[in-house]
Amino acid sequence: MYIFFRKCTSRHPASGALQLHRMISSSEVATALRPFYFAVHPDLFGRYPQQRQVNEDSLKLLSAHLESLLSQQRILPSTPRSLPFYVRASNAPQDRGTFNLIKVPLERTVDAKVLLRRILESCNLPTEYVDKMPSTKNSTAPPSGTHPEGFQQQQQNSFYYRKRSEYNFGKEQADDDDSPFEKEFDLFQFRIKKVRENETLKKWLRKHVVTATVRTKAVQELQEEVQKLREDVTKQLGLREIIYDCGWNVEHFRGCLKSLEKLAELHPGALDGLKDRTLVFAAFTGVSLEGHVMLFTGDVQRNWLELIKTIDKHDSYLRKLPAYEYALSQVLRNIRIGRRKFMPKAQAMAYASHLRKITTALLDYLGRSKFPKSWPQDLSQFELVVESEAGPLMVSPTGQLI
Repeated sequence: MYIFFRKCTSRHPASGALQLHRMISSSEVATALRPFYFAVHPDLFGRYPQQRQVNEDSLKLLSAHLESLLSQQRILPSTPRSLPFYVRASNAPQDRGTFNLIKVPLERTVDAKVLLRRILESCNLPTEYVDKMPSTKNSTAPPSGTHPEGFQQQQQNSFYYRKRSEYNFGKEQADDDDSPFEKEFDLFQFRIKKVRENETLKKWLRKHVVTATVRTKAVQELQEEVQKLREDVTKQLGLREIIYDCGWNVEHFRGCLKSLEKLAELHPGALDGLKDRTLVFAAFTGVSLEGHVMLFTGDVQRNWLELIKTIDKHDSYLRKLPAYEYALSQVLRNIRIGRRKFMPKAQAMAYASHLRKITTALLDYLGRSKFPKSWPQDLSQFELVVESEAGPLMVSPTGQLI
């Protein structure tokens, strides 16, 4: 058992009095709710996924409520008024698949004993253990009748009380004992609301203009450094252009340029394959359908070097793409093979593999069957776009088959 003392505030009955709190430990709660856990445990509903999921979700919410109640003596604003649980109708074999839905109420009180009793009573479970536990409700001396005369009137005339009343106007008021933290939460919300109302665009700009100026200046200096580094690397490797097609910030772009510069210093002759090419820092490593050399920004230098050394192999696939597209077009009755204007970037090697797979699958189908008779003999008026395996099957707004 844990006992501690604290001094009362003006919110409680007598100023300067002492309150005695008896806090229930987590082991006592587990012991008291043991029959309840045996009745609603999700493992008992393995063959009934719906009931199992309901009980599992409700137990998570109940656990969070009890943890907040025991550790912080507060009620979470997100705590529902009741939780649904499924329990077996009976232990008879013929009623094995029959369940009763029970709404377990969560009392809006910090007295854990009251909460435990209501949980057990809602499931018709014994409460002897809970009845023997001392109450956790605050005992105060002197009694509430000893308020100084005019204390309540003084509290109601205070600024925060009036503002809180204005904020809560029209709401259903709850008793202080049932929701001890509700008024504090409403007051907190009221303060936030007032701050937001007083925050005009002019005030916000005035508050952040210094920070924006400092950051803009820092970014400008960094961009100038990156631009100079890009020009140096482009000239050093004989590149046509360096493009940064990645969602990361400019600092990451600088890191990529420095890594490429260091790679050129360590392997001066190995990067000759990049001459007169467009280099793109992107989300994958390979050669794109446009013939650009793509380097993944998250790769290590060794992977970049392996691609650059085998760039001729990737270029060979790039040269074969028209033949693969023509073969697929012939199988699909002269359908046009096109590409979307803003289609995702793809490797030439992977795109060639997709074209071969589709062509082979269609030839296998035609070896066993025929195209539907409703199909026209010539599909040249249609256009087919082949994208990655993870792409959607759809018809684009322009009529392309994707």
